[in-house]
Amino acid sequence: MERVRKLPKWAQQHIQNLEYRARKAEDDLSVVSSMHGILADPNRNWFTIPNMDREKVMRLWLLDSDSPFPVCALGPGDVFFVGRSKDAP
Repeated sequence: MERVRKLPKWAQQHIQNLEYRARKAEDDLSVVSSMHGILADPNRNWFTIPNMDREKVMRLWLLDSDSPFPVCALGPGDVFFVGRSKDAP
């Protein structure tokens, strides 16, 4: 890290940008790997829940035996990917 601090500011910013992009690529790869595992598994079905509203946030809730609880919020254009066991009721 000390070597980076000795570089010009533009080079430091470029390195920070590259580090950010590398972390984001790792996160994206993890998501794609998880999705591929669901899509490639013959014992799973999958479906998506899109947010069709281009202006509003849609909130998804799960119903538990006791009460509902929020799962996530989908922004405009977002899609929620669901994979479930073919043996599930």
